[in-house]
Amino acid sequence: MIRFLPALGLFAFICWAIDLANSGGHNALLGLLLSLPLGDKIGHFLLYGGLAGLLDWAWRHRDTRLPLLGRVPTAAWVVLAFSALEEASQLFTATRSPDVVDLLANLLGVSVMCACGRWVARWRAGVSAPSARTRSSPPHPP
Repeated sequence: MIRFLPALGLFAFICWAIDLANSGGHNALLGLLLSLPLGDKIGHFLLYGGLAGLLDWAWRHRDTRLPLLGRVPTAAWVVLAFSALEEASQLFTATRSPDVVDLLANLLGVSVMCACGRWVARWRAGVSAPSARTRSSPPHPP
């Protein structure tokens, strides 16, 4: 259960940032991020990607079989579903507007962070990346 604490902390921060944005409030940290070119998209990439990476680690890189998609990291689809619901909820908030590019930034962040986390887990376990393993493995006899 303690493995979920970092993800829970980041989730709480994301919920706070969503509430702040919904109420039209401002914060120095978020203001700094938004002042950067593409700062909003960078924030989406880092926050949702970080949440997916932490959840994937906490769930020990568990996969789920989804129709049409096959095996997908459980953390990836959970975080992407949450982000899609959050973007859709902006339709009902006067101070915000949904953005498909935000969803794409979320998707990219989730994909990159889950892939990097799984690569690090394989590396720490002493197993090389799949492409290197495929090249160096001897051919199987016929």
